[in-house]
Amino acid sequence: MKKILFFGMICAMGLSFAACEPQLIDGPDAYAKVDEVALAEGITYTQYADKECTQEDPNGNFVKFSSACGVVQVYSMTGEVPLMTGAGGVFKLPVKRGHVGNISMRFRLINADGTLTWATKEFTCTPPSELTREQILLSGDYGKKVWMYAQDGTDFWGNAGHTGEGAAYDDFSTINGYWWGVKDTDGLQSQIGGPILAASGDEDLSAYMVFDEDGVVQTFAPDGTFVRKGGYTLQNYDPERTNGWNLGTLVMSEAATLCPWAIDGSGTVTEFEVMHLTPQSMYLVYNNSGGGAGDWDEITYWRFVSGTPDMYTLEGKWTYGTTLNKRYSFTYGGAPKEGEGFDYNVLTGELPGFSWGYAPDRLAEKSEIFAEKGQVFGDAAPGAYMEFKEDWVTSYSPEGEKVRTATWSIQMNDPTVKGRRGDNGIELGILSTTGPALLFPWTFQEPGVPVTEYQIMYYDSSNIVLIKEGPKDEEFDDLTLWVFERVKEDAE
Repeated sequence: MKKILFFGMICAMGLSFAACEPQLIDGPDAYAKVDEVALAEGITYTQYADKECTQEDPNGNFVKFSSACGVVQVYSMTGEVPLMTGAGGVFKLPVKRGHVGNISMRFRLINADGTLTWATKEFTCTPPSELTREQILLSGDYGKKVWMYAQDGTDFWGNAGHTGEGAAYDDFSTINGYWWGVKDTDGLQSQIGGPILAASGDEDLSAYMVFDEDGVVQTFAPDGTFVRKGGYTLQNYDPERTNGWNLGTLVMSEAATLCPWAIDGSGTVTEFEVMHLTPQSMYLVYNNSGGGAGDWDEITYWRFVSGTPDMYTLEGKWTYGTTLNKRYSFTYGGAPKEGEGFDYNVLTGELPGFSWGYAPDRLAEKSEIFAEKGQVFGDAAPGAYMEFKEDWVTSYSPEGEKVRTATWSIQMNDPTVKGRRGDNGIELGILSTTGPALLFPWTFQEPGVPVTEYQIMYYDSSNIVLIKEGPKDEEFDDLTLWVFERVKEDAE
């Protein structure tokens, strides 16, 4: 403890002074550990209805706080990634649709001696309003959902005959009544000056559009440059397809979707028939001729896939990806960090700085090097899989024996602000687990240390690419790379 020296003077005999012996008295320690109670009591806050903090609301989801104990990190109760760090600031309560009751948040303080103090505070909150099933399909779990051109190497925009067989569109891998179409960037750009009357920036396989829960759709070029915007409504949604043809009508206030051009050169489209709609994929058509079904009645079609991993799109089984990319056949590997996130489209073989990789049949062998204590776990084999459910992700051996499990969460960048890859231009978001849970969760940079936080580099509803950066080195800054694909029985 610090010691403070005091000299006391005692008055004696009226005008006489006698000196006392000096005393050492314990004083406050500037480096003392803060306990849970002091941390909790030192955090003050006000809740607001808006992120700009202009409208106070005791049930608001935006919290403006200050910490008398200094810099703290703010966490959800299950999250492993802090929502923010600071001695004060604003964070948003992670309230999901359907939430009942209050919500608790954790605050973490790193003491001077390196120990951690955690405190929990409870907040009132306002859950997002319930959405219809079709609205959730379009705008997703987060209220903003990315949709992209189909990424599987088959045609995503073209024309076909109006066959009148709506149910056939439930097979997203085929095009009912197919005539012609484009499947890549070159194909789209070859139509500029034809059906595409003018280039806008979304004539690229990596362009995207965002549907939000407020009924707005925005389209962006691959680098996040804004292209167009409009309102939307899905009218007469009928998942039973009782009319025998479509599921409903997607109506736009303006031509706002990706490539909103009709093939026959009649200009842009603002009203689409919805032929197929799931969390992972969407199939739209436009009746060019205006007539009914017939061999020569023409439609324009669009095939889109989700680009946002969330509770609905990730749900299901995933396995090691060895067939999704054209240039490499591996599921786990390494590469120098390039800092160009948009290049991680493995479907086109774009893996910047790729160094090496292993197929699933070599993971057991490599477990002796990379896995915890050199153990060979049951998921280090071809056919192993992991299953995402609403809150949990579990890895299994090929025989279905459980290997590891944990809860999971994702923090995605806002795709309408600074592009899908946010401030650093690298990842789409962060996938976190409360413990090791994904398939083969080991890095080659730090053998035996399980990974619980991954950068999401690519996602298209059937494929996902994750990385984990290694320790920084002046000569070599590297990363570990995982490629996964949806199990075929769960694919559409």
